[in-house]
Amino acid sequence: MSARLKIYIGGLTVDFLKDLTNEQYQAVVSKNDTLLLAGAGSGKTRVLTYRIAYLIKNGVNPENILAITFTNKASNEMKERLALLIGEENASKIHSGTFHSVCYKWLSQNKKEFGWGNKITIYDSDYQERCFRWATQVPKQNTHNFLKMISSIKNEGYTPSAYEKKLIQEGADAKDMLLSQYYHQYQDEMKRRNAMDFDDLLLYTKVLLQNSLKTKKKLQQQYKHILVDEHQDTNNLQYQILMELKNPSTTFFFVGDDKQSIYSFRGANVENFLNFKKDFPHGSILKLEQNFRSTQNIVQAANELIKNNANQMQMTCYSNNTGKHKIYLKEVDNPEKEAQWIVTMIRTLNIKHQIDFNDISIIYRTNVQSRYLEEQLIRMKIPYVIHGGINFYQREEIKDILAYLYFLNNPNDRGAFSRVIKTFPGIGEATKEKIQKEAKDGNYLKALQTVATIEKDNKPIQNMYELYYRMYSVNKIAESNNQSSVHLLIQMILEKTNYIERLKEKAQNDLKNYRKYMDKIDNIEELLQLSTEHAKREFVSNTLEDFLNDIVITQQQTKENRNGVKLMTVHSSKGLEFEVVFVCGLNEEVFPHKNSFSDPKLIEEERRLMYVALTRAKSILILTSLKHLINRYNGLEIKAKPSRFIQEIPDNYIKVI
Repeated sequence: MSARLKIYIGGLTVDFLKDLTNEQYQAVVSKNDTLLLAGAGSGKTRVLTYRIAYLIKNGVNPENILAITFTNKASNEMKERLALLIGEENASKIHSGTFHSVCYKWLSQNKKEFGWGNKITIYDSDYQERCFRWATQVPKQNTHNFLKMISSIKNEGYTPSAYEKKLIQEGADAKDMLLSQYYHQYQDEMKRRNAMDFDDLLLYTKVLLQNSLKTKKKLQQQYKHILVDEHQDTNNLQYQILMELKNPSTTFFFVGDDKQSIYSFRGANVENFLNFKKDFPHGSILKLEQNFRSTQNIVQAANELIKNNANQMQMTCYSNNTGKHKIYLKEVDNPEKEAQWIVTMIRTLNIKHQIDFNDISIIYRTNVQSRYLEEQLIRMKIPYVIHGGINFYQREEIKDILAYLYFLNNPNDRGAFSRVIKTFPGIGEATKEKIQKEAKDGNYLKALQTVATIEKDNKPIQNMYELYYRMYSVNKIAESNNQSSVHLLIQMILEKTNYIERLKEKAQNDLKNYRKYMDKIDNIEELLQLSTEHAKREFVSNTLEDFLNDIVITQQQTKENRNGVKLMTVHSSKGLEFEVVFVCGLNEEVFPHKNSFSDPKLIEEERRLMYVALTRAKSILILTSLKHLINRYNGLEIKAKPSRFIQEIPDNYIKVI
């Protein structure tokens, strides 16, 4: 068999003729800069992994390949597939991850090149808000909105000084200039703390590439092939970073589907996708139109729906799976009746048709729609999972423990210091104020040492200083040997603070909330387990800094019981598939959302959301709409209008039940 069809990599055989359709094969072997239009369920992940295999077969060093994914889940899935396809050794050499994880890696390797001489601490949303309030004195209730506006500014690629210059040139009003002032103050305080937020990982990378020709050339020379998944959801700043890496010796391979661009609220700009030929005039546009997931009836209905969007690339998806079902449509009286009907149907599908609860999903436009559904699922004793629920690392007890590690890693971290003081037994406000007074240069660990030296009879402060002295020593020895000390550090924190013992005591004294406190202990034990697993993972270095920043970037969730019906918003459903899908609340003002009515572009995004919801279903798709909605202010029913999206699907694809 010719090398064109079968290749051997590291003792493994990859058979292109057997494993790929002709459309997929043409994409895999494309020589030019390429935009691959990949419809829902068309096998784009397979194409990405096989393209990487093809490149390696043709002599490309794995270390010269950069693969960027939209989510950590997609990145992990790609790595797993690559390990099976080309062997773990080759797969481990490929640089892959989300924009944020890749940018963090570049920044951590080139700190001095952009004037960042210390360790990087990445702040989550809670610490961001605390820092913003400290820097600006803005009331708590206004903090979120200002940070949201600053995030939008950053994702357009503006530094504080560049944004201020733009406003002056435009003759901006006092309100905009105040926002610019807050942006300056926030960034100055973050820099003083050696801290970055998520957007900074991207913004500082752009600054690094623009200001350090040495770093830019190094990365351009390293990455000969750049693959970008879910390109329709890149924002302007991410695209600017990619364009900084563009040079004659680099080939870009973009994969996506403009019909599934649903993240404009995060700054995603589908124009980056649609303008491919403008930026790559000699590039190729290829298509994957066969859907391997859904039945032809579902695919055709989705095609008819999305035709109503004017701004899109032309592509007609199809499926060879004829299926047995039309799309079912049910109109019910109100949200409570809707939930009752859906849950009864789920019970029927499970008992009479042997469909596992894990293969069923209920998809809705906004999270508030889940309440009635959850009540009915609980009432009928059907297991369920809220997809994208509370993040493990956002739980109070986990943030408490991690604060000690953040403070050790970065003594300038005021937010971590405040949490440590709050949770360390015996430390009062008077002692806290003394430490803050000593921390004139922002180094709270040094201030702690000073106060501990003065107040030798203050047992709590002596205990706290002893803990940090021991932790500092252990961590320094471990990092000098490129070993992880995190597990041991957490054990030291738990021992010195009696954290678990105090939770057990609370559980015994508050039997009503006994389970809550025991769950907290289980979560801490899970954190210990995760710290052990982290030490075994492949990282550039195995430091405390890496562990902490990996937490913020990956945002792993608890290993909870994942069995049951999956409840989720349309946004959370992206990339998933289920045998049976219910799409509920299909009414005007709900789906499409009322906030989209004033802008045709937002209506088009709502329609793309509906397209995504429809194409999550493999074989059975059930739509529900309401005769009445509930007024959230007075609890009274108001007459509802069916969603325009139902009317945009031709009757021959639907069966009303």
